[in-house]
Amino acid sequence: MRGDDALGQIAVEFLAERFRGDDGVHVRAVHQLTPDLAEILARYESAVLIDARHAEPAGQVFVEEVRAAERPPSGAFSHYVTPEELLLVTEMLFGKRPSVYLAGVTATAFEVGEPLSEAVREAMPRLYESVEEVISDF
Repeated sequence: MRGDDALGQIAVEFLAERFRGDDGVHVRAVHQLTPDLAEILARYESAVLIDARHAEPAGQVFVEEVRAAERPPSGAFSHYVTPEELLLVTEMLFGKRPSVYLAGVTATAFEVGEPLSEAVREAMPRLYESVEEVISDF
């Protein structure tokens, strides 16, 4: 893992335990967004994606609605896609446009082998609360 970039995995582990037994919530961890996830995303009415955002100051929680990209990604279409591109691909291939939100924490520590920075570690409870609020709105 790369320091604060691990926050998504840590959040997924927490949320999987938090929503254990809730058939209305499915939690999944992925290393990065790839086009093949469109098939999975199309099965749901709504989704919350969680990731670290490289920005200062570190430790700021954000939640924002994802809008579909206006055009497909350029270049090779086999690796990482943005949340906006994933939503567009989901609509193009499966005719579905679920409500998608991106939640996370601003971070600055992305070196290999680093633990979560103090700012991100302290922000994690606020991130969990924010994600739970979005889920309850669904």
